[in-house]
Amino acid sequence: MCASFPTLAPSGQLDCSRDLISQKPLHLIDFLTPSRVAVQQPLLDADAVLAKLVALALPSSIGREETLREVKAREAVFPTALGDGVALPHVRSRNVAVLTLSAVVLTHAIPFGSRDGNDVDMFLLVLSPSNAPSEHLQMLRAVAKLVARPATIAALRHATSVAAFLEIVRETS
Repeated sequence: MCASFPTLAPSGQLDCSRDLISQKPLHLIDFLTPSRVAVQQPLLDADAVLAKLVALALPSSIGREETLREVKAREAVFPTALGDGVALPHVRSRNVAVLTLSAVVLTHAIPFGSRDGNDVDMFLLVLSPSNAPSEHLQMLRAVAKLVARPATIAALRHATSVAAFLEIVRETS
């Protein structure tokens, strides 16, 4: 096991080189792989979006259904729509082994409990191990920083491919 907080490298292997305890800056591109991003998705409701996000984040996890229930329960208590058409669902779970990020951009915005009253078309899901509260917060800060810029939100929203979405993340985070 890693002495530091492990992340999953694009190769699928655990990467123990990142010592998140020292609060080194997170690079979101280190957590988003092509298999964890879906753009131009014609999903029509919140349940379908959350299921897609969790499936992207945990494609072969035996705890995927329980994690999906945890994400839905968290949304029922306090919706994570940030405004401007962006939502940041997140949960710490015992079913999650490593800090994980997935993203979905919809073809049409859907209601998602946004305080500004706007529907949501961009979703970024953060899943963290239950014993990693500081890493969870660090990832939330990094994602919030990414979507704090209207130009970045617009560029991500209009990405026509996963590669284009990832390139925008690489350039701006």
